[in-house]
Amino acid sequence: DSSKQFTQTVTVSGEVVFPGTYTILYRGEKLSDFIRRAGGFKPTAYTEGMYIVRGNPILSVFKAFAIPDTILVRLYKGQPLIDKTEFEREYGRRIPISWKDIEEDSTSSYNLELMPGDVIVVPKNPGTVTVAGDVGIPSTVLYKKGEGLSYYIKQAGGYTTTSAKGDEVVILPNGKKWEHSGWFFIKDPDILAGSVVYVPSEIKIPYEDVWPVIRDIVTVVSSTAVLILAIRRF
Repeated sequence: DSSKQFTQTVTVSGEVVFPGTYTILYRGEKLSDFIRRAGGFKPTAYTEGMYIVRGNPILSVFKAFAIPDTILVRLYKGQPLIDKTEFEREYGRRIPISWKDIEEDSTSSYNLELMPGDVIVVPKNPGTVTVAGDVGIPSTVLYKKGEGLSYYIKQAGGYTTTSAKGDEVVILPNGKKWEHSGWFFIKDPDILAGSVVYVPSEIKIPYEDVWPVIRDIVTVVSSTAVLILAIRRF
């Protein structure tokens, strides 16, 4: 149905010459095609931070069977370290893109075939790194090329007595995540401007809370198994 095809669009936002909403012209149209149609990048484009926002209806089906907040509250002693809803909204639907790989090889897996409703985001370079979680002063600090994890944590007040050292997580500006290796002879990937460094707390569950947590987890797993069985029978 040709009339239906015209309702299928992709949005290109941020640092491109002609940001806007573009109709998908044919099946198989790729990321690079839409960047070309949008006039290419502005000089202010920060391609290291570009990503695609895409909804995931499959995940939403199983969301009701995720580990309940009651368990998470127990694990974090009643004080969740991050706003889970805000975190999911910000990073949960990002598809990381490496424009450098696409430039080198147009058949790269990063040159995705886009789907109706996709949003291509091409940001400016923010020139900062955000440090969150269990540090002295969670804050946004100036980016310094070549500096690693310890530098940014120190700039945010350093570790606290409850920080889970070695379990740090870095989310790059395009949404790609890497975890600290914890080994001095394994080099961590570079931290880029626009990254988020997250330092979790050590999880210490009081003995009297262990069995309620196990009980709730077993309930969740059992419910999920029943759902999967029902879907397979359907």
